[in-house]
Amino acid sequence: MKEIHNLMTIGEVAGSFGVCVATVRRWCKNGKFARVIRTMGNQRRFDPDEVHEMLHPNSDKRIVVGYARVSSYDQRSDLTAQAERLC
Repeated sequence: MKEIHNLMTIGEVAGSFGVCVATVRRWCKNGKFARVIRTMGNQRRFDPDEVHEMLHPNSDKRIVVGYARVSSYDQRSDLTAQAERLC
């Protein structure tokens, strides 16, 4: 687990997801977060990496497709230039 000063508060997590704090508490109760710690004052702290993974679940699996097209055979050289820019 990360050092406590690098962790996110429940308010920061709620703001990241655009939900209220009560919703984040409910998610904790339902086990949505795996890496939650409690401070000495019994406040929840969240791992920023876990929050990022939840906000962007497919960020490592993203596929980018490039598409080049021209209207006629006479513009074939334009198609080659487009394809080079896409790579």
